[in-house]
Amino acid sequence: MFLKKIEIQGFKSFANKTELLFDQNLTAIVGPNGSGKSNVADAIRWATGEQSQKLLRTKKSEEVIFAGSDTKNRLGLAEVSLFLDNHDKRAPIDYDEIVITRRVYRTGESEYIINKNKVRLIDVQLLLAQASFGQNNYSIIGQGMIDSILSQSSASRKNFFDEATGVREFQIKKEKSQLKYENTQENLEKSRLILNELSPRLKYLTKQVNKFSKLQETKSDLEESQNNYYGFLLNEIKAKIDTTKKELVEKNKAKEIIEKQLLDIENKLSQEENKNSYSKEFNLLQDKHEELLTSKNHLIHDRVVYQGKLDVEFSNTGKDNISWLMEQKNELEKEEQKNQKEIIEIENNLNKLSKELIEKNTRQEEFIAKINQIQQKLQENAQIDNSSDSINSDEIKLKINKLNTSFQKLILEIDTMEIGSIKQEIFFISKEIEYLHKNINKENGEDNTGIKKNYFRLQEEFNKYLLSKDSLVNEIFDLKNQKNSLDNKLSFLKQRQSEISSKIKKVVVDIEIANSKDRSQIQEQIESAVSNLNNKIADLDKEISKIKSQIDNLDAENEKNRKNIFELQKNARNIQLELDKLNQESNEINISLARLQTKEEDIKNEISQESVNIENLNFESHINKDEIFEKINRLKRQLSQIGEIEENVENEYSEVETKYNFLNQQIIDLENASKNIKEIIEDLNKKIEEKFDNNFKKINETFGKYFKILFNGGNAELQITKFDDLEKEETPEEIGGTEETEEAKTRSKKTANSGIADITMIVKIPGKKLTSVNFLSGGEKALTSIALVCAIIFNNPSPFVVLDEVDAALDEANSERFAEIVDMLKDKTQFICITHNRATMHKAETLYGVTMSEDGISKILSISFSEAKKYSEQ
Repeated sequence: MFLKKIEIQGFKSFANKTELLFDQNLTAIVGPNGSGKSNVADAIRWATGEQSQKLLRTKKSEEVIFAGSDTKNRLGLAEVSLFLDNHDKRAPIDYDEIVITRRVYRTGESEYIINKNKVRLIDVQLLLAQASFGQNNYSIIGQGMIDSILSQSSASRKNFFDEATGVREFQIKKEKSQLKYENTQENLEKSRLILNELSPRLKYLTKQVNKFSKLQETKSDLEESQNNYYGFLLNEIKAKIDTTKKELVEKNKAKEIIEKQLLDIENKLSQEENKNSYSKEFNLLQDKHEELLTSKNHLIHDRVVYQGKLDVEFSNTGKDNISWLMEQKNELEKEEQKNQKEIIEIENNLNKLSKELIEKNTRQEEFIAKINQIQQKLQENAQIDNSSDSINSDEIKLKINKLNTSFQKLILEIDTMEIGSIKQEIFFISKEIEYLHKNINKENGEDNTGIKKNYFRLQEEFNKYLLSKDSLVNEIFDLKNQKNSLDNKLSFLKQRQSEISSKIKKVVVDIEIANSKDRSQIQEQIESAVSNLNNKIADLDKEISKIKSQIDNLDAENEKNRKNIFELQKNARNIQLELDKLNQESNEINISLARLQTKEEDIKNEISQESVNIENLNFESHINKDEIFEKINRLKRQLSQIGEIEENVENEYSEVETKYNFLNQQIIDLENASKNIKEIIEDLNKKIEEKFDNNFKKINETFGKYFKILFNGGNAELQITKFDDLEKEETPEEIGGTEETEEAKTRSKKTANSGIADITMIVKIPGKKLTSVNFLSGGEKALTSIALVCAIIFNNPSPFVVLDEVDAALDEANSERFAEIVDMLKDKTQFICITHNRATMHKAETLYGVTMSEDGISKILSISFSEAKKYSEQ
């Protein structure tokens, strides 16, 4: 396994995408200081999952992203990909080539990718550990790190040798197993605590579930009994209600028939009363009859006079009758003047009567408006009353509607009705009001007292105005009679004036005749006048006979109408009595129905209070009511003795039992898992100890060998100090490093394969005494560290090793020795050296040059010596 290629983009000074190709030979990367050649080593370290900002020479994670320059803007991400050849399957993965990619964004998001699949950091670390790649120590040795190998703390050195001996893979597995074991023990303890808490709760819930089962059984029996009991009661009460409603419907139908009959009779009475204008027609006919008789008497008187004149005409001289005629003329003129005065007086009286009639009619209109207003209030009050729960009788509502209809009819027809009809209508309305009053009191008792008082106060006020209007109608009727009498008298006087005017004209003619000398002419005139009078008398006789016939017919018709009205009124009273009886029976049925409905409502309320579902009632049940009632009470007592139990007790019991069983099984599984993990840890400890001991011995031997090569003699040895051998606390000088913290010691103990406390180096430089590495010079420390690293590579080679200027502190002679050793080990692993040393460059097969232009971006130049040699030989 070796590193084939590196792709760098946006990492530190490598802003542009850069590729470095490698083979298994030594590759050297050179370049001036500050050109960015060490950024290649940082890129490899970063891609393998390094988290230390110090080792990456940054302070923040986003500082690995190209920060920009004067000519190029900063980038938003950094990405490094390592292409590893895995044909030897050193890494346990079914790929011949492994591509490990790490990507970070300036927003802080980061990704690890293996062969285009996103993975976790631990997956990358485990894969590299299985391939013997130590990212934290000898696989990538950066600037200054070669000296730090000797000055590390005991825990760091222990980790260094863990990777060097190849046990890091097993230690990672062991750490994961120990973490699993600790988590398992923690979960086991928690599960036991929870199980101990659940145990008494489960016992309690078991008792509660048994009681709940008994409770449910009792409730089911109670529900069934209640369904039968209340179903029977409702079925029984509904049957009675249906029977009562049928009786009420029959009564209402009978009432409707009788009310219709009563309404027909009332309509007939109204029609008969409207037809009964006998008095007015009789007076008109009688006045006309008297007028005709008077006219006839006057004509007969005139005829007698003319006949007397005709008899004595020839015996008189014609002068004796003139004085009488003149006296008659004077009397007629006086009567005419008297009648004219009386006519004027009558006309004045008629004017007064007309004004008074206008005032009365105005008052009548005001009364009608007031009656309408009160009627509207009565209707509103009736609506409020009807909306009340106390008054809900359909019979009362029907009566109120009928009463309102009667009011409206009376108001509309009051001007055309006779006084007797008005009084009769008011009488019927008063009876209806009295009937309603009694029924409302029966129906409601003391309920809705304010509404009833207001209703009857308005009713009394309505009756008061109605009676006042009745009185006003009488007054108007009297005024109309007076006016009619005066009109008749005025007509008579005007007719009399016409007759007097005719008589005066006639007397004037008589006077002229008396003064005439032609007696034969006078006789002819008298005979002609007598003949005319006879004709007029004959015409009047015909007209009088006709009027008399009309009067006789009117009397007969009036008598017939009067008998019909009396008969209709008698029938109306009989029907009203029957209707009152039906109303009383209907009221009794309504009261019984209301009681049954109230009882039904009480049963339903009781059902609701008992929380019984009315839809589940058994209406077909045939039970003994008393026995089932006693059973219900007994079951209720049993429920009371059992007490209340939460409805979700079964669910809670099921949940607790499930949880208890689950935890119990989980404890068993956790105990088994803990046992298995413990066995795995013990097995890993054995493997770690065996492999560590074997490889450590080999590294120790090889370390001495390379030490002698680098120092031309001398001796070096690694020594292990175990915790059991420690009798006192170690000092920093003894372990060759800084003071170790308690936390580091604890971690070292936990990861030790055989209780190793520390690993120290004892060296003997040629010509010097045996000493600790702390007393060596800088160059000596560098050579010692290189000898140790080379020994580790020889015994446990990493897939590739990156050496970043590890030879910087060596002189030319030691640099050549170092180059020789690297050349010796190149068959063991792949070396990538970042160096300024010519000896190292001379051993390299491929040389990469790193430069940096003015834009601050690192660029790569490469040369292959083998290809160059072939080219030069051509």
